[in-house]
Amino acid sequence: MLQKVLTKYWLAVSIGVTVLLTWLVLPGEIVSATMVSLLWLSLLSAELCLLLPAVRKDENFSVARTRTLSSLSRDPFLYAGVLLIGFLCAQWLNGGCIPEYDVNAGIWNYSKPAVSWLPFSVDRIDAFRVFNLIFACVVFGLCLRHAVGRQGKRYLLQWLSSLSGVFALVMLWKGVSGVAPYAALMHEPASSSLGSFFGFWMVVGFGAFVDSATRKQRLNVAVYLLGIICNFSGLLYFAPLASLILYGIAALLMLIYLGAYLSGSISKTYVIKFFLLTAIMIASVLALSIVLLPQSTVTDKLGLTADLSGYWEDLWMTKKIRSQAALDIWKDGMWFGKGAEGYQYYLGTVISERSWSLVRLNQGSVYNDCLQMLCEFGLLGISIFSALMLTMIVPLCHRAHIAWGRQLRGDKGGLAYLQRISPFVVTGVTATLCSLGESFVSSPYRLPGLFVSVFIVLLTMPSFLPSK
Repeated sequence: MLQKVLTKYWLAVSIGVTVLLTWLVLPGEIVSATMVSLLWLSLLSAELCLLLPAVRKDENFSVARTRTLSSLSRDPFLYAGVLLIGFLCAQWLNGGCIPEYDVNAGIWNYSKPAVSWLPFSVDRIDAFRVFNLIFACVVFGLCLRHAVGRQGKRYLLQWLSSLSGVFALVMLWKGVSGVAPYAALMHEPASSSLGSFFGFWMVVGFGAFVDSATRKQRLNVAVYLLGIICNFSGLLYFAPLASLILYGIAALLMLIYLGAYLSGSISKTYVIKFFLLTAIMIASVLALSIVLLPQSTVTDKLGLTADLSGYWEDLWMTKKIRSQAALDIWKDGMWFGKGAEGYQYYLGTVISERSWSLVRLNQGSVYNDCLQMLCEFGLLGISIFSALMLTMIVPLCHRAHIAWGRQLRGDKGGLAYLQRISPFVVTGVTATLCSLGESFVSSPYRLPGLFVSVFIVLLTMPSFLPSK
């Protein structure tokens, strides 16, 4: 019995604990001690992947380990991940540029790295943080692709979506109480992607709840309240208006989709109760926000809806300046970029004093994550990262194609088509697309917790689709 529990769930628990470590720094700066702990926990997960992989019905420990090692050696994700880790390691070890005054240009700039033909970074600590974060994501990918079973992945997503709701409640309580930095993040949500984090897990929470409801799990009510309602509260208070609109539309679409999905497997009475309870809970959260906290950020956002054109004009003005600055910085280091966090270091060398007021708030973000990655990691770095992402997306698309073309027993069309693909996949894809769309007008992936969360969801979704 102990052997069964360890092989099925212990590695998933280890990954969940490591992911939570990246969530503990959601509202503030990442400290070096946290990143060192992340590195050690990632190495522990890698060890468990080799020692305690999931054992299938017709296998023993020895056969399971042999199968895991064989599949690891053939996985392109491993080789793309090693290349990316090597690139970031070079940035870390070749870092350490100091500011110096350029007499000819009349501006401050940074010195050249020790080895000019290798990737570099201005600050080694920043490069070390990014290195550890990507190292953890690669380890998670290898573990989830080869050593964690479907049941372990299901529980991992359910618990992570619920725990994010717990984080939302704690941060809301601290923000309303005036505790720093939560109170500031509530009134200046544009300076953080905390609301996007809660919006992402709210959408995933819809899939976690419906999956647990159709399987009649006992904790489906807790998943509903924490994964959906509490994450919605966090989104409402900590997200800027653009993120709130985007994830609000996604939640409405998922609510309609999942209601139709449930109607094919659960009684209509349950579905009606689900819709009514959700409407009541959302209305209650909005009412309490407006009545009990009339000076809160929620009322400010409702006021901004009266002048959406002005809001978008201000957003695009600062985005235009940031994007042009990122391109100017990238032109000076097209292949390797300027290293982790290089944008904020070199921003002052390419921007005029007149435009500085438009980028003073959140000056380390380009408001376009793809462009920021190009600026900081160059063509070589973004190419390796794109290859890593392709190794995750291609299997998902291939399996989704198989699932959509599969004829289920009793499938007569209509709502039965919804049963062909797991709600985890639909909500996971929707949440990922929302974060990707937001990354073109904001910088959500600069938040380590959200970046790791997207990786986890993308890595688990293929398991809920047929491979043959």
